Amino acid sequence: MYCCFVSFKTRNSLTVQVATEDLILRGERKLFQARIVDDGFMHSLIVYEDTMTKGLRLHAAVWDGELRQCPVWTAFITHQSASPKWIKRVSKTKVRLADVQLYVFCQEYRQQNQRRGAAGAFEICFVSEEATKRFKELFAPSTDMSTTVTTEAPAKT
Repeated sequence: MYCCFVSFKTRNSLTVQVATEDLILRGERKLFQARIVDDGFMHSLIVYEDTMTKGLRLHAAVWDGELRQCPVWTAFITHQSASPKWIKRVSKTKVRLADVQLYVFCQEYRQQNQRRGAAGAFEICFVSEEATKRFKELFAPSTDMSTTVTTEAPAKT
């Protein structure tokens, strides 16, 4: 509902400028933000966490121009994200998410252009390698042995 409100307000010809406070949903905390190329357009991808429920939400918005920050789509991250197969890095700047339902607010947006494979995994194309890495680690923390500290119990005597 909130994204619909912001989308309508941003696109309304009577709106001169959307107030910053209209773009922030109370009770959510921003965990991540990066630029992505999405259906041929430059967008901002944000991961929000609901402070009460700890639920996560992906939010894509227009990166720049007249409709800057206008919501394009949102997706709620469900229990499927707990599966190691839910997120897969397929290149230096691309990840694929399995089983993601987008709620689209922009008539021109074509999510099928981002779907890949028979199962329709949703592909996110980041502008930077670092953003790709940080996004994946947000959902699937690295298990690199060089950064893992283990402690051994003292030997019994």
